[in-house]
Amino acid sequence: AFEQVELLGNEPSVLLFEIGGNDLLEGVPVAQFTQDLERLFIKARQPARICLMFELPLPPLAFRYGEAQRKLAAKHGVALIPKQKLIGVIAS
Repeated sequence: AFEQVELLGNEPSVLLFEIGGNDLLEGVPVAQFTQDLERLFIKARQPARICLMFELPLPPLAFRYGEAQRKLAAKHGVALIPKQKLIGVIAS
């Protein structure tokens, strides 16, 4: 994801992130997930860029990933699309 964001340079654009699911499945520690997501947001945010991210559908006991995602999205001005919207798209 970092390399893809770098390819955009400073061009005006809309970025839609749907990431984090593999981190959950692979058991990446929450601290590492948080650090990586923050690095991505810092690299992605540009004045002429809109950033959106799908909220992770979380399995039981994985609330800390969602907590980190919500906190960082708010901190970096990334609009978080509720997981119910993603689930609705998948279900249809």
